[in-house]
Amino acid sequence: MFGFGTDEPGGVWKLHVIAAAHQPVLRSLAAWCHAGHSLVIIRGNHDQDWAWPGVRRAFLALLRRAGAHLRPGQVRILPRAYQQANVYIEHGHGADWLTCAERDVLEGSPARLRLPFGSLITRYVINVLERRLPPHGSVPPSRRLVEALRQRPWRMVPGIVANALRAIPLIGLSGWKPWFGRLLRWWPARVSMTMSTALLVAPLAPLVGGHPMGHWSGCMAASLLGLGLPIAGFMGRQIAAQIDVEALVGQVRRYARRVAVTWVEPWCPRRYVVLGHSHRAEACEWVGERHSVVYLNPGAWLPQADGPADLVAPRFVWLARRGDAYVRHRLLPLGAVAH
Repeated sequence: MFGFGTDEPGGVWKLHVIAAAHQPVLRSLAAWCHAGHSLVIIRGNHDQDWAWPGVRRAFLALLRRAGAHLRPGQVRILPRAYQQANVYIEHGHGADWLTCAERDVLEGSPARLRLPFGSLITRYVINVLERRLPPHGSVPPSRRLVEALRQRPWRMVPGIVANALRAIPLIGLSGWKPWFGRLLRWWPARVSMTMSTALLVAPLAPLVGGHPMGHWSGCMAASLLGLGLPIAGFMGRQIAAQIDVEALVGQVRRYARRVAVTWVEPWCPRRYVVLGHSHRAEACEWVGERHSVVYLNPGAWLPQADGPADLVAPRFVWLARRGDAYVRHRLLPLGAVAH
């Protein structure tokens, strides 16, 4: 009902289903490797199954079956990023805590992947809310949900709360822990929950002195309301952040600048950061006193349903090297490099 499982056998099965449905892609990758080129795959927030050794071995077996003669180390599957000279390449989901997991695997038997909180909310809350919205022409469900949250946010609160409550046992305590940590950093939530706790404890004080309690039910209702409203409000903010494309684009840009300072070799005055995640093809350059940062994003593999017309088509990142560093770049349409 809520998607495929995340254990290792399930990951291998999903890989074989994908390979069977996309044979031309697999044959192209095999031909690329057969010609002697290297292949580097970087994990993102939607393909965490690469964390399983069995999935990685199955992928190599599929390439060999498609005709590739692989040498040791020719195909690498990296958990985070790839760096060479003054170029840093990453999927980009590190820009948002909602799409990052603290570790790969949950404790327990059988072992399962620990999905990021954003994936859990998408699976158990957002997808359910989208199905409840009436269709509106060719507008995709995510866009309809954004419009509903903007136009009538308070009408969405009961549905958000109901689905969040239903998702509590499905997500589990370990899944909710980082979310509650973020919730308590939001000052309206801290104030509301502190006052609600005081209201909850206040009616118990007369018990100590032996006097009867008054207005206990009213205090309890106000306390529960004070606890529930910030949770619903914060959940609404996170759902909006999950599906707000423009906010995500800006977030990934800021992340690219941070990455350039933190990860890329300091000796090079020109630093390239290649990210994805936002599904928006773009090239940005920031020039400082000591170095410049070039951020490149190829967009998505498929044309997007929304966004500016010149940015929704996928791109290919081309970099030219001179000596020990890369010095030129271009964002090319996929059609220009398909043949």
